[in-house]
Amino acid sequence: MSEPGKLKQKISVWMEEYWNITDLVAISTFLLGLMLRLQPEPYMGYGRVIYCIDIIFWYIRVLDIFGVNKYLGPYVMMIGKMMIDMMYFVVIMLVVLMSFGVARQAILHPDEEPTWRLARNIFYMPYWMIYGEVFADSIDRKTRIHTPCGEHLYDEDGKKLPPCIPGAWLTPAIMACYLLVANILLVNLLIAVFNNTFFEVKSISNQVWKFQRYQLIMTFHDRPILPPPLIILSHLYILFNRMFKRCFKYFKLVPVSINALFVSTLLGRVENMSMRLEEVNERENTMKASLQTVDLRLAQLEELHGRMATALE
Repeated sequence: MSEPGKLKQKISVWMEEYWNITDLVAISTFLLGLMLRLQPEPYMGYGRVIYCIDIIFWYIRVLDIFGVNKYLGPYVMMIGKMMIDMMYFVVIMLVVLMSFGVARQAILHPDEEPTWRLARNIFYMPYWMIYGEVFADSIDRKTRIHTPCGEHLYDEDGKKLPPCIPGAWLTPAIMACYLLVANILLVNLLIAVFNNTFFEVKSISNQVWKFQRYQLIMTFHDRPILPPPLIILSHLYILFNRMFKRCFKYFKLVPVSINALFVSTLLGRVENMSMRLEEVNERENTMKASLQTVDLRLAQLEELHGRMATALE
């Protein structure tokens, strides 16, 4: 495969490696946090929070080094493939989660004003229910199944009872169907997909390890030895080394260029002389052809003269 020549092609090839994308996100987040840290409060505090989030990407970047290990390398590839599988699963899970979350929120809070907190509540409880937190205590309290309610009714202390929510009894039934689909069907489907990916990578684990080891070695082979911030020394060394080689190559080529100029001049003169000799040869051939023509005509005249003399006799 030929190396890409255009800048757009180079960027496209560079973006195909997911570790490069991780580096891009980590560096961009770091620069954003650095700019905020240089500002007064409260932006300085925001920059610190961005630093705390940015360190996550740098720790994840360490997983690339595990590719050298014969046992950890295939596991890193498994994680990458499983993350791709999980992205498709999240789309399906999001549809099921929103169907339950919107219905539950609309039944229990019919008069709530549209706010960001409302959007948060649509996803908050249904999402944690996937991991087994069903909020059993809040089901009865929210739906008021065991709480007295009614219009124009009062409790024993004389306090007015809250109004009953229409259709509140449907919430536990909808939640049961949601947990059946999400916890049992979709989660087990995801585990089955992960299991399939595991066995696919496990069957070629040796080839995967060799490829990752070669790729990592070739990646770090072209990089400077010193890590940041000492990497500036490596860049200075590379700069001076290239300048020295270029200057040495220039001074080394100066006498060679003079000799080449002299030789080229001689070659030009020899070519001119050869061209002139060719012209002389052409002229000589032309003169020879002309002389042959004259000799032929003279022979014809002599023959004609002899015939005339014979006829006069």
